[in-house]
Amino acid sequence: MIAVRKIRSSFRRAILIYLLAVVGHYSILRGSTVIFPLVRTPSLRQLDDYIIGEDQETGKRSVTLFTEGENRELRQQRPNQALSFYRQSYEMPVSEASKALVLARMARCLRKVNQLKAAERAYRKLGERFGDLCDGFHRPYALVAAFELDDLAGMRVESSSQSFINIYRDLVQGRWELSTDQIEYFLAAIEERLEEAVPQIGESEYLNHLEMASALQEGFRHYGPLREPGEGVGGSAEH
Repeated sequence: MIAVRKIRSSFRRAILIYLLAVVGHYSILRGSTVIFPLVRTPSLRQLDDYIIGEDQETGKRSVTLFTEGENRELRQQRPNQALSFYRQSYEMPVSEASKALVLARMARCLRKVNQLKAAERAYRKLGERFGDLCDGFHRPYALVAAFELDDLAGMRVESSSQSFINIYRDLVQGRWELSTDQIEYFLAAIEERLEEAVPQIGESEYLNHLEMASALQEGFRHYGPLREPGEGVGGSAEH
């Protein structure tokens, strides 16, 4: 039985290596988990993750202000008061990731208090300056801002379809490293908003790569890891 399992594992590994070589893609494995490209959405980022590498006192002060703003916004339902704390946190000399997180909260509060023009400016800045960064749920701020701006535009009966067309192209071409579930969700959400205006992109190397990695991960779920416990790691697998 062990011999059969090893033969099966070796055969699957050989087929995988061949297919990856043929299509010019590769995947990085940790045990029986595909870690590149990203197949599964990572766990929620914690607030302390944003201040790693920052000045200790500055980081602590920024977190304190942010936490108080969050408390006023979410628990006390006082977005006007929350804005004051968020603004103070944003003005501190912290990382771009920290600033993006706070700016997203500021924009949300501005919308809650019906300062729609200010909210629009904040979301535009979020998408333009921090568009390649992600929030705690690993959603690119460019995408977050695009959906919020589309909602705000809807309130004024204006069109933002071109922005979504650009974002759609960015998604398909792999601007951001997203999980399979995220890609499927955002593509479907944008297609729903664009309707007949969905651009015809053609074949996507990025989506093909992600699809192959997803199939590989699904194979692990059904058949187990490629190697026996204690067996050496070969190919592109990560130790």
